[in-house]
Amino acid sequence: MPLLTAVPTGLWQDTANGTVLTYQQTGAGVWLSNCQMCEVKNLSISNIYVHNGLSDENGGDSYSIYWLGGSNVTIDNKHS
Repeated sequence: MPLLTAVPTGLWQDTANGTVLTYQQTGAGVWLSNCQMCEVKNLSISNIYVHNGLSDENGGDSYSIYWLGGSNVTIDNKHS
């Protein structure tokens, strides 16, 4: 079973990525593609894309965890 874990907790964070920041890139903290029996646990994901306001639509394809197919995926204690 593929396992991505942070003991006791870990941090995945983008820096300087957002509407009024240095970079304006979409992205994902964790990208699971056709993942079978995978587990992600104890991971804090933040600032993948920092928006400027509620009407800001930039970075719309950014995700903390993106799951694209597969089965039996477990996500435990995600803090984002």
